Amino acid sequence: MVCQVTSHWGLLFDPCDLIVVIADASWDTNHPQCKRFEAIFKKCRPLSREPRLVTVVIQLLGDKEDKQVAAQIYKLLQSL
Repeated sequence: MVCQVTSHWGLLFDPCDLIVVIADASWDTNHPQCKRFEAIFKKCRPLSREPRLVTVVIQLLGDKEDKQVAAQIYKLLQSL
């Protein structure tokens, strides 16, 4: 679910929509971690204008490969 939402990041109007979509989808599908997703939404809401929000969400919700790729991209961007 995280990969699907973040891959369409540029299509979302409000950056906070990323977390809202994940939290709403988890409640709608009765996902076993829906309470965790709701907590992440509440804690990340102040970061809605943070350009690294996608990276934060991937670190919180992504699988092992997502996290490795995000870390590599971060390192590459730091070296530019």
